This record gives sequence, C-alpha cells and structure tokens, in this order.
Amino acid sequence: MAGDRGVFEEAMKRGHSYAWEGDWLKAIQEYRRAISEFPDDPVAQGSLGLAYLQVGQLSEALAAYRAVVRLRPEDIPTRRRVAEIYRELGHPSEAAKVWVELATYLEKEGSAEEAEAAWRQAALLDPEQLKVERTPESGLKILPAELDVEATPFEISEVRPEPTPIAAPPADLSADYSSEALSRRALVRLAETISPEGEPLRTPEPKDWWQQLKQRTGELAERLTRSSAAGEGSGLTALASAIRFHSAGRTSEAIRAYQKAVEEGLGGEEARFNLVVLEALAGRCAEGQVHLEGLSSLEYRVAARFGLGECFQKAGKEEEALAQFWQALRDADLASVPPESSQALQRAYDDVPAVSHPEERSRLVPLLAHFLGRADWWQRVVAVRQSLQALADGELNFALAEFIARSDGEELLSSLDLAWQASVGERTFTALEEIYRAIERAPDCLPLHLALAETLARQGRVEQAMEKLVVVANTFVTRGDGLRALGAYRRAAALAGWEASTARALLEFIVSREGEGVVLPVGLILTDAYRQRGWGEEALDLARWGVSRASSEPWSSRYLAKLGELYRELGQWEEAVRVYRDLKALDSSAEGPRQTLIDLYTRLEWAEEARREWEELLGVYRERGEAERALSWLEGAVAAQPQDIPLRAALAEAYLEANRKEEGSQTLDALGEMQLVAGRQQEAIATIRRIIGLRPHNVDQYRKLLKQLGG
Repeated sequence: MAGDRGVFEEAMKRGHSYAWEGDWLKAIQEYRRAISEFPDDPVAQGSLGLAYLQVGQLSEALAAYRAVVRLRPEDIPTRRRVAEIYRELGHPSEAAKVWVELATYLEKEGSAEEAEAAWRQAALLDPEQLKVERTPESGLKILPAELDVEATPFEISEVRPEPTPIAAPPADLSADYSSEALSRRALVRLAETISPEGEPLRTPEPKDWWQQLKQRTGELAERLTRSSAAGEGSGLTALASAIRFHSAGRTSEAIRAYQKAVEEGLGGEEARFNLVVLEALAGRCAEGQVHLEGLSSLEYRVAARFGLGECFQKAGKEEEALAQFWQALRDADLASVPPESSQALQRAYDDVPAVSHPEERSRLVPLLAHFLGRADWWQRVVAVRQSLQALADGELNFALAEFIARSDGEELLSSLDLAWQASVGERTFTALEEIYRAIERAPDCLPLHLALAETLARQGRVEQAMEKLVVVANTFVTRGDGLRALGAYRRAAALAGWEASTARALLEFIVSREGEGVVLPVGLILTDAYRQRGWGEEALDLARWGVSRASSEPWSSRYLAKLGELYRELGQWEEAVRVYRDLKALDSSAEGPRQTLIDLYTRLEWAEEARREWEELLGVYRERGEAERALSWLEGAVAAQPQDIPLRAALAEAYLEANRKEEGSQTLDALGEMQLVAGRQQEAIATIRRIIGLRPHNVDQYRKLLKQLGG
C-alpha cells in the first residue's frame, strides 16, 4: 500500500536539513519516518545509511545500504560501501563476497577494468573466496595464481593495467560533429581509399561531392562487379556498392553491403561507423551497437553513441538510451582534461549514483539528448571543462554529467563559465555577482561554493575563502565523499598558510578551525581518502593517531579495525594480530575479530593459536544457540584448508551433533585416511571405530580395515 507522499517529502526535507547541520540523530528519526511511508525508496534508505555511519552504528548502516543494493543493483558506489562496512565490522569473507558479486556484475556490463579492480579487492580480503568463485570462463586476465595476496593495495595499484588512453578532443571545435556530418566525411574517405585514380574528394559543397561520389562509385561498382564475376574483389565490390547505396539514400541495401565489406575486413572504422549510423537510422539499435567495438576514433565513437541513444529513445527504451548518451558525454568529458587529471575524473564518473527509477530516466534522457544534440556541444564541453579545472582539480574533480543531470544544469554551467571568464580577466566582482546569483538558484551545488571560495581568494579575502572551503569539506564528509573532503581541506589549509603536507598536520589544521568535536569522524574518512589515493603510510599514520586519540566507543573499535585492515593490506601480519587481539578484548562475543585472527594465524602458520581461536569461535556460536552457523563456518573452513586434521574432526562432530549421519560418516572416512597418511595410526583406529558405531551400509569393510590395523 502506497504511503503519504507529502509526509515522505517533508520528512526527507527535514532529514536533509538536520544532516546539513550535523545533527545525525534527528536526521535518522526523519529518514526513518520517511521510510515508514515508502520503504522501497533508495534515496531514503541511502540517506539513512549515511546518517547511521556518521554516528558509528555500522550494523544499522549496513542494513540500509543493503536495501539500496536490493532496490538498485546497478548502484556500484553503494555496493562498494557495503563491502567497506563489512570490512570495518571485521567480516572480511562477507566483504570479499560483495566484491566478487560486484566484479561479476561489472563483467556482465562489459566494464573489464573496474571488474578487475573488484577481483583484486576480493583477493586481498579473502584469497580463498577468489579461488572458489573465479572461473576460467570469465575472460579476465586476473587469476588467483597470478595475484600476490601479500602485496599492499598500493603495490597492487602499480601493477594494475593503465587506464584506457584518453584521446584529445577534435582540433577544429567549430566543425560539425553530428553523426550525419561525420558519416558524409567517412563516405569521402572510403571513396578515396578505393579510387583507382587516388584523387582526393575534398570539395566543400555537399552537392558537388555527392555528385562526384555517385559518379565515381557507379564506375567503380561496374568495374568491380566484372572483377567479382571473375572471382576477384568481392569485398571491394561490396564496399563500392555500400558507398553508392549510402549516397543514394538506399539504407537497407547499404547496410547489407557494409556488413559484407566489414566481414571481409575492408573499410576500416569508417565502414563500421557508417554501419552503426545506418542501423540506428533504420531503428535497428541493438544491431548497430554490435559495431561500436571497432571504433577507436573519439569523434566516431561519441557520434555513434549519440546516434544509438536517439535510436533507443525513439524506440522507448530509455534505460538503453541513457546508457549510450551517458557514455558519449563521459568519453567527451574525459578527452577534455589533461592526462594527469583523467583518473580523478574517471573516479568522479564512477561515483555518480546509478539511475534505476523510470521517472528519473525519463527526466535525464531528454536533458542529455538536448545537450549532445547542440551544434556547438563539443565547444561547450571543452569550455566548461576549462572553467571546472580552474576551480578544482585532483580530488575535487566533478563530472560534467553531474551538472547536465540537473534540470538547471546548463544554466549553472553557463554561470560557472561566465564567472571563470570574468575571474581570468581580473573582473572578480563580476565573477562574484554571477556566482551568488547561481547559488541563489542552486544552493546545494557544491562546485558553485568552490567557485566562490576561489574567487574570494583571488580578491585577497583569504579568511572567508578558507571558511567556505571548510564548510564545503564538511559537507563532503556528511555525504561520505572522503576524496573530495580531502581535496577541500587541503586547499583550505594551503590558503591558511599551513604546512599540511602530512595527514597529521592536516588534522591539526581541522582541529584549529572546527574544534575537537569533529576530528574523529573526519579523521576516519580521511584515512580512507589517503588510502584511496595510494598514500599508504599517511593512511597508516592517521589510523594510529585515531587509536591513540579515541577513548570511547564507537571510535575506539572503528579506528582499531581500520588500523588492522591497513596492516593486513601491507602484509604486516604480526602487527595486525596485535590489533585484532585488542579488538577482540573490546567485545569477546564479536565474531569478526576472531575470524580475522584465525585467518592471520593461518597465514603465519601458527597452528595452535589458530586452533584455539576457532574453538573459541565455535563456543561463541554454541552459546548463542547458533549450531547451524557453526556448522556452516566449519564447512567453509574445511573447504579452504582441506588438509587440516583438527578442523575436519570438528566438522565430523558437528555433522553428528546435527544428526546428519551420512555427512558425518563421509567426513570421518576422509579424516581416517588423512590420519593414516600422516602416520597417526592410533587416531585413525579411533576414527574407524566411530564410523563402525554409525553402522554405515559398508560397515563390514571398516571392520576388516580395523582388524588389519590391529584394532
């Protein structure tokens, strides 16, 4: 039954207001009130998850974020956050499973590089999980044997494949880059490649070169058809026919001819591009999409995606249309930044929440289609990106799509561009007026606030600029955006003249501005941000600082968990053991630290410590009356360590306690064989007697074996 939309929206509005003020407990109350009206609203669930994170209630945050993933399985940033929370709770195996699920999803979506990164995260947390889940059919190059699980994430980042090279935007931005214009230019190039005279077709007037094309391809087709009849040049004939049919507007025949030419390896990406364009014009969107892979030219690729987006839009397939428009804008935007900024911008695009609601898609598709359909859209992308880069770079990069996705996005971009032009021309008061007007229209648009800070700094109003940057940074913290928070804090510190080159120095700056009250949650978020940037030692230093500073829950355990994770990733197992022992001491009933300790002891080959730990863990499960959970854990542990005799013995006992005699008998059989191989004959005899007591169907064979062993 549908809830009250008015109550829902009012509760969400109040929740956001409390969140902005940092009153997270009241925000939680409002978000929960909203969810009581519409439990399946992903925005409300995500907001509740963030609020719970801020007050340290990780289990509740996990439940909310899992609801978001259930409602929006394509929401990749939230999936990542679920994995991070599992890890913070001390459940590395569960976190690894989430990374495996994400990697599998990304593979299906064709995002090979992102999938590869997810597989690596799974391997770091639980190498055995990767071994179990990884299949040769996946097609990725990462295999468990190739992965050094003792490498730190910072070392692993060094061996990850480089991101796909980003092509530069077109040199002549004033040219027409519509799919129709590019298709005509592709026709010219194709005609030149097969022309026996080798004469270029560069006549600027379309009517003139259309006539040349028709005449030349007609002659070529006649000559090549004669060659084909003699068994020669069938591919060239198809290509010439494709050009002739295309120039004559005979779409279906042109498509068939292009297909034959492409199958025979002729025509290059010009033929493939024209094939995509014609398939899209014919309403055959899926067929055209097949040929995108053959397009390496940025102009062709972007125009082809735009054409396919229009095709899907006309067919009423908004999800597919949105995907094509979004990727076209992403490709163009990435091409407009210098190489050193491309990775940060790619992260910005990755972190834009996925769109799953039909109403939201219906709103976004026309906005993107309108922007990409402008004659000057390439010029617009480059100009706007220049102003955005001038305002913020590195951790503070924003995806152009974040603006286009707003109903007022193009107006805001125009304001930013005008403000930047005025600022460059030293007309800072004009720039300020433009920015203030834009902020009145869109007070929640953080790039505008960053623009305001930079313009204030240009005017020499450093204190005001710094205060604005700190407010923006705190807002990023409330949104869980650690990298951008880090960028804003670092910029503020630089304006203040602080030497905040180290993480601790940056925290000291934040304390000087904000006081002690905010430093612990901010420090935790910055730890992750430094870690994401690959600054491992800085992240480790921050985590140590947090452990020494946090004197109460939940911050003590959260900083300890973070420190333990970092030690594990750095391969410093013994240091990690000390941390997880401290975590266990804080809550002896918590299973996460115990499971991690078992893993660490196994890596260190401390068999007795591992055994004591898992025996205690099983005891915790039994005290809670969770026999099935204990059995499930033992099954997983034996699968991971099949040669561990004590583990297998414990599994056999658990099966028998659960009255699963057949599995118990089979496990005892394997146990007895392992004991014999290990030369532990008396133990094997005792095991065989246990089997005989269960009276399996082949009990006589066990009696015979027992007699042979002298039992």
